[in-house]
Amino acid sequence: MQRCCHWTFFLLWALMTLPSSPARAQPLQDDNYSIDLHRGPVMGSTRIIGLGGAYSAVAEGTEGIPFNPASVVNRAYFSRDKLDWSYVFDFLLPNGSGEGFDFDNNGRSSSKGAWPELVLGAHLQYGIWGIGVYGAFSLLKFESGGKSYTANLVNVHLSTGLAFWDHQLLVAVGFHGGSFALSLEGDTNDLFRTGATALEAGVLYRPRALPLRLGAALTLPFANDTDLQCNQGCPQDVYLPQRATLPWEVRVGAAYYFGGRPFNPWPDFRGVSSGRSSSLLAGAGSAPATRSGSSAPSSAPASLATSGPTSTPATPASTPASTPTSRATSRPFDADTDYGGGRYVMVSAEVVIVGTSASDAVGPDGFLDQLQEPVGQMVVISPRLGVESEVWRRRLRLRAGTYYEPSRYEGVSGRLHGTASMLLRLFDFSLWGRRSLSFAPGVDLAARYFNVSVFLSFWH
Repeated sequence: MQRCCHWTFFLLWALMTLPSSPARAQPLQDDNYSIDLHRGPVMGSTRIIGLGGAYSAVAEGTEGIPFNPASVVNRAYFSRDKLDWSYVFDFLLPNGSGEGFDFDNNGRSSSKGAWPELVLGAHLQYGIWGIGVYGAFSLLKFESGGKSYTANLVNVHLSTGLAFWDHQLLVAVGFHGGSFALSLEGDTNDLFRTGATALEAGVLYRPRALPLRLGAALTLPFANDTDLQCNQGCPQDVYLPQRATLPWEVRVGAAYYFGGRPFNPWPDFRGVSSGRSSSLLAGAGSAPATRSGSSAPSSAPASLATSGPTSTPATPASTPASTPTSRATSRPFDADTDYGGGRYVMVSAEVVIVGTSASDAVGPDGFLDQLQEPVGQMVVISPRLGVESEVWRRRLRLRAGTYYEPSRYEGVSGRLHGTASMLLRLFDFSLWGRRSLSFAPGVDLAARYFNVSVFLSFWH
């Protein structure tokens, strides 16, 4: 058994460190080329990194919008209000530069190093409707002709959607916009800018009776000409692209949940006369609450019932109606006792198919090093797998995953990534309500790639 494990570890390590043989790139001769705005490695929150990017079927929170636009409608188990909102703020710095670090998997080390990334976003939910925006902003400094310049790479997702069939089918549409701009260091005005905008759509099926989710997302291809041409102050001996391009992309995923609480709860909005008394803390098989004149009782335990309105069957005048006292109304909320989570295991799998780019496309590294390095000339497939578990109730969640990153450059081998992250609750405090501060580090390791993320988050 130990020998088998040793051989498995050796095989995985060999795949991750497989050498590449890039095609020989020629220097750029003119500005007649497009810049490809697609990013290869998984970038996002430490949860997404820990799950190996297999997130289109999980589709929770603002950070899920780039993986499935239907995330803007998906209600997390702790969402209890008809009007709800969430946000994301993160800073990612891939660790490595120079010799041995290859961010875009083009088979060579970039002379400029990695692209740090700032992530900002928020989404708003009201009843069955949701809208959200997610932006990833990368920048890198370089010098030319004795001047310092900043190259900015921006990816923005804007999505809106609706929930159907009692929040079991979620559908969303939106836009994916990308731009590439240059400016003098310290100057907020762009000298040069080009961008592209593509339509995207997502769907999430979350049956209430099953601990299963199925997700799919589609991004259409798009290319656009430069919208701000550089006239003065341009970098010397630097050819700027005429166009920007985004490839088409398809994501298909599934997530399965083993645990005590329901994976796909029926939202029971507090203070909303919906005629339902099913609780987010009740079991997945809970029957809907009774309406006036019905005699079927709710199956939610009284100790876990919400404080929303419920209907009770008529009783004879001589018999007083019994009104169960909910935990929420009998005493203040206690985070440890009333916590709706617990030990669980969630498995998520996904396949990402990335299409071709324009025939004259060059990656950001190619622009920085001024190399005619074609990218995206073939369709590539990236399988992904992730596991998440709450191993210590309301204290520690662990995640581990893997994904195959195919190279979009001719003659360069793909690479296998190993990922991991955790969420450790540190302490509770009060700030606009009860909060729980958590420590959330993550790591993504592959051949010629190493990314460590450290983040402070909230526990839900």
